Amino acid sequence: MDPTEEATAAAAPEAAAAEENCNTGADKADEMTDAPAAAVTADAGAAAGTEKKDEEEGEDEEDEDDDDDDDDDDEDPHSLFPWAVPIQEGEDAQPVPPEIAFDDLAVFDIGFSPVDEVLAVGLVDGNVKMFGYSLEENRELLSCRAHTAACRCLTFTPDGKYLLSGSSDKSLCVMDVNTGHVVFSIKNAHKDSINAIAVNDKFIATGDDEGVIKLWDMGRRKCVQQWHEHNDYIASLLFHPHKNSLVAGGGDGCLSVWNTKKGQLQFVSDSFETELLSLSLTDTNDLVCGAQSGMLYDWSWGQWENSQKYPGHPNSVEALLYVSDTTILTGSSDGIIRVVQVKPFKFVGVLAEHGNGMPIERLRVDKDHRFLASTSHDECVRFFGVEELFQDSGEADEGEEEGEEEADKEEGEASAVASTAEMASSETKPTAMEEEAAEAEGDDDDGDSDSDSDESESGNEDNLANIKRKRTLSEAFYEDM
Repeated sequence: MDPTEEATAAAAPEAAAAEENCNTGADKADEMTDAPAAAVTADAGAAAGTEKKDEEEGEDEEDEDDDDDDDDDDEDPHSLFPWAVPIQEGEDAQPVPPEIAFDDLAVFDIGFSPVDEVLAVGLVDGNVKMFGYSLEENRELLSCRAHTAACRCLTFTPDGKYLLSGSSDKSLCVMDVNTGHVVFSIKNAHKDSINAIAVNDKFIATGDDEGVIKLWDMGRRKCVQQWHEHNDYIASLLFHPHKNSLVAGGGDGCLSVWNTKKGQLQFVSDSFETELLSLSLTDTNDLVCGAQSGMLYDWSWGQWENSQKYPGHPNSVEALLYVSDTTILTGSSDGIIRVVQVKPFKFVGVLAEHGNGMPIERLRVDKDHRFLASTSHDECVRFFGVEELFQDSGEADEGEEEGEEEADKEEGEASAVASTAEMASSETKPTAMEEEAAEAEGDDDDGDSDSDSDESESGNEDNLANIKRKRTLSEAFYEDM
């Protein structure tokens, strides 16, 4: 949710009343202007009555055509586009948990636990709630007043033990998932409202309304880097899972990439003259960014000077979610969740609509890739089935791997045939060196097997020792408290 929308959500009742008054005034104005229009229409009708009979018949035929066109206009606008047919509907749709509704409380962010069937929800009143979700019911597990103002962003740590949240009260909060207790909180983590948050095994990243990004060392429990490259609010943050890199998209229309190890700026783009609202990274190292203009921007990682742009969304792209390969889900302000492919770019279809034409703010998928959850301005969380979508993508990946394995196998067989033919055509005897090597190998068979066994046991012991030593930094950070 845009930072400016927070005040709008609070003033919704007054705005509705004002809109009703405005509509009433507009209706009266329309009534005042109807009379002249009616007179003109009557004159036109009289003139039309003097035309020839055959012309009248032609006009009747045209009117029938116009009526047919009007009927077409009444159809679902999605039917006008072949790619806009919902993927799931009717009796064959995957069962999903019931929606979670909050009376008069806007939902700012949601997050699925990476280890349990738990959904966390951040609300406009500063409360953080956790629900156990299932097909039968959603049970509220706990509720914590983590902040004094809206909880704008939240995320689970990779091990699922802690929930991190940022607020418009400028605080950063760490909650124990099992107990619901706030184990750590920084009241003035930023000078302005926190709008975005991301986490990996080493760092927490937060971004505020003035474009400031802070990097928090989880082991040392303090801010270790502070960057001021953006001059408008930070809309989205993303850690690269295999590189020491953090990506930020901002309301100033700029994309920035930071080296978290060196604390240095790697790249910052020129402004795209539109707010960069959402980020997603594919397994093929494509960084995709959704913009306020409805455009999608795509970079191959490291090739920051060369971006591709994909038009097509009629409204802003508020949320992105990676599926597989080059397939992503997009959540737009028109309330539609679309399946999109990049490189080559195409709309695959419409997955679902959140409902009531409300803008989609967040898209999250559960740990088993069965359920997709979305939030909007209608004060509820809705679930959609995506099991088939992710299964299809997984089967496609497996098919590609099997194809590569089959090609490697065929290449190996061809090589073996060629090698056999070459050996058959050659009647040379083994060299003395080859004979000595063969004898030495035969003599050492028993010794090698013992040595391999010893090395295996030693390796297992070393691995266990390493596992015990290498507690994740997040565990060390919180357990030490």
